[in-house]
Amino acid sequence: MLGVNGPRRRLLAAAGSVAASLAGCLGAFPEDPSADPPSTDAPEPTDRRTRTTTEASTRSTTDASDYPATVNATATVERDEVEYVPENDTVRYVAAYRSTDSGDDSPPEREPVYETVPFDEWAETECASVAADRVNEVMADRLDGETDGVSAGVTKADGEMAVLVVHQTMSDREGDLVSEPTVSYERVKRVAPERVGVTVEFSGQTRSCVVSVTTREMDLQQE
Repeated sequence: MLGVNGPRRRLLAAAGSVAASLAGCLGAFPEDPSADPPSTDAPEPTDRRTRTTTEASTRSTTDASDYPATVNATATVERDEVEYVPENDTVRYVAAYRSTDSGDDSPPEREPVYETVPFDEWAETECASVAADRVNEVMADRLDGETDGVSAGVTKADGEMAVLVVHQTMSDREGDLVSEPTVSYERVKRVAPERVGVTVEFSGQTRSCVVSVTTREMDLQQE
């Protein structure tokens, strides 16, 4: 039996296959906001939710704002599950764990299953993850901690990795309001950065990239 681990989920975020986290922590959002992304490590909830996008926007630099449009982040990656392979400029990582049954009463053992990915591809995804973490920090600061219903995650925009800031309202099956952010979408658009400059260091290798940031207002309704 294979189980997908943390590093693999970060790599799969590029394809939008990680379940969206809409409670303020890191997640990944699909290119098509009308489709729910499948979860890689949890069963589908019994009350499925449909996602409707009402508006998508980025803050224009011509808009009045008290905050800089660009924020920066630096991360040094130190994880036992990933290893740089200099011979072919790739990253070897634990993609999953395989459970093996010894046949006796002892519990099954877990064996790692390894895969490799080109370093540049890995670094692009890592940059996006670092950028999303940074945007969540920035939004918490700029919104004075009023981040209920507001979260940033990884998505793809025009084929490029990006950060998506979601302003989410939830309704029940009858259309009655269940939850909504305590700040307006207009305020979210106004304070959200436009881009994140990221530098990632790993095993003596350094990559720098600029990750764009978009915002989107979403109405979700339980089915």
